[in-house]
Amino acid sequence: MRTISQRELRNSSGQVLRDLAAGEELMVTSNGEPIGVLRMDPPPTERRRVVGPEQYAAVMGDVPTLTADQQQAWLEDSRTDDESRDPWASA
Repeated sequence: MRTISQRELRNSSGQVLRDLAAGEELMVTSNGEPIGVLRMDPPPTERRRVVGPEQYAAVMGDVPTLTADQQQAWLEDSRTDDESRDPWASA
C-alpha cells in the first residue's frame, strides 16, 4: 500500500483518483500520522433507473398520496388566476 500525504492528495487529486480506479489502495497521512485508507469501492452490479414499489414504500413510509381526483383538482386549482390567492396583489 502506497502512502501519500494530505498535501499530495490535495495537489494531485486527479492522479490519486486514477490510481484508485486502477485498484490501488492509498494510506493518507497528515503530519506523518496515518489518518485513513483510500480504496475503490466495487461498482454496483447493476444500475437501477426505476425505483420499484417496495423501495418507494420503504423511503416514503407513511407519506399520504393524493387520489386521482385530488390530483386533478390540484392541477385545475393551480392553473387559475385568482387574485385573492396572489400574495403580491395586496402589495
